[in-house]
Amino acid sequence: MKLFISFLLLISQLASLYAQKEILTSAVDWPLGLEVHNDILYIVEADSNRISKLDLSIPNAIPEIFVTDLDSPTWVELNGDDLYIAEQSSNVNTGKIIKIDLTETNPDPVTVVSGLRNPKSLLLINTELYFSESNMISKLDLTEPSATPIRVYSGLSQIINLATDGVDLYFSEYVEDRISKINLNVPSTVPIPVLTGLDGPSSAMMILEGELYFFEYGISTISVVDIDTVGADKMIFDTGVNGGDILIYDNDIYVSDFVNDLVIRYGNVISSIENPILSTFDIFPNPTTAFLEIKGKETELDFLITTTSGELVSEYKNFDGNRIDVSALASGTYVLVFENGEAHRFVKL
Repeated sequence: MKLFISFLLLISQLASLYAQKEILTSAVDWPLGLEVHNDILYIVEADSNRISKLDLSIPNAIPEIFVTDLDSPTWVELNGDDLYIAEQSSNVNTGKIIKIDLTETNPDPVTVVSGLRNPKSLLLINTELYFSESNMISKLDLTEPSATPIRVYSGLSQIINLATDGVDLYFSEYVEDRISKINLNVPSTVPIPVLTGLDGPSSAMMILEGELYFFEYGISTISVVDIDTVGADKMIFDTGVNGGDILIYDNDIYVSDFVNDLVIRYGNVISSIENPILSTFDIFPNPTTAFLEIKGKETELDFLITTTSGELVSEYKNFDGNRIDVSALASGTYVLVFENGEAHRFVKL
């Protein structure tokens, strides 16, 4: 006997399978870098040359100004109680990396290294701070009081951001519309393209459970790809977002949207990864403009289409075809949930 998922049960399942999206704050000015320390979210407000903080333990908290008078800040990285900040500066070759002690009420910034050319991404790997600088990647040994930057790789296109899975260093090249990687143990090797033909891979990247999350500015999306599977296709995590930074804290993903001046939280992400339902079906094309094809279907099916927040859109019983007409749906992200609880996110263009 077929047991169709009731709407209330569906809501419960979606809460554990898919991230719930909420706007944490819109009271920010061109938000870029994000970092969390002791339940406090630190937010770079690039246009205001400052860093604000938001207490995540307080519902509907309002950002408070923490540090001001910075020089074109972009990204941040946490090392213990120290928050490292990249400052691009308004003048050529005067960029720098500074740090502040988050345990101090009114911390004074300390210069770590100066004379840089447009520093952007910061990434801590063990005791070394990697950073992108125009068309090259450099690193600093934070155990040395007056460390000198060491060139890791140069001669690249405009590098926007860095990420690592512990073995390889991934970097996005905005102009070339690609993401590549180099081995951390053999950095002099030729970079290997991971994804090409992207649409403006801008800003931050993040690797979580073998999946690489990244922004595509040209189409205003957060995309994700399985980097453990050779030739895996990218999927759309969310649309209408222009990041910004992306980070994981507890069970949630936090994203800054600098175009819309938002900080967004996607809740329950870790639990959805750690407790997956094994995939029986596949749907394509995704994104789509009109139809979804179901691969793996052999008998009649019951399924629902909902919004990402669990609102019911369409209900299908005893469906005996392989093609679903979604042409009437408004543009956006939806979830297709089968009777066995398996769920697939798709984007209607």
